[in-house]
Formats: sequence, structure tokens, C-alpha cells
Amino acid sequence: MITGTVTLNNVGYYNVSYGFTATANNRQFGLRLNGVTVTGSLIDSSTSIMQGVNAILQTTIPMSTLQLFNNSGANTTLNSSTVSSDTAYIRIEQIQ
Repeated sequence: MITGTVTLNNVGYYNVSYGFTATANNRQFGLRLNGVTVTGSLIDSSTSIMQGVNAILQTTIPMSTLQLFNNSGANTTLNSSTVSSDTAYIRIEQIQ
């Protein structure tokens, strides 16, 4: 289930910070760059504590796509304002 797609217009390096809080165990999120799962990007929810990761990604083609996706197989509705529900964030900064 795809939960968010961003188009990176420029070739370069990007600092990507992302994470989530899940109200249930066994939720897993990760990143895909141009449809391919980024190695080491999968994080899971063994507790309800915010899980977070930083990654440096390099794009080699313009208009690359970056996706934050739910890899758990369980339906998850994300909500950015309610602490008692599943929440997620992604921050993208081009650094070169």
C-alpha cells in the first residue's frame, strides 16, 4: 500500500528523515526510490514509540520518485494530528 509519493525534480543528494508511530505492533514502513525499496530503509513498530530514520539518497535521473510506504500488509490510516492513531512524517532536503 503506497502512502505517499514525492517527485524529486533535480539530480543530486537528498537528506531524508522519516518515521512513524503505530498504535499496533507489526507495522513496517520504508522508502522506495523509483519503485525500488531503499536498502536498510524498513523500520517496524515493536512498540508505540516514534520510530525514526535518516537516510542520504542520491538520484541519478531528474523527476525521480520517492515513496514512503506501508510494508506490513495491514491496512493503516495515517493521521498527522491525533496521538492515539497511526502517524507518519517525511522530511526531504536537497543537500547537493
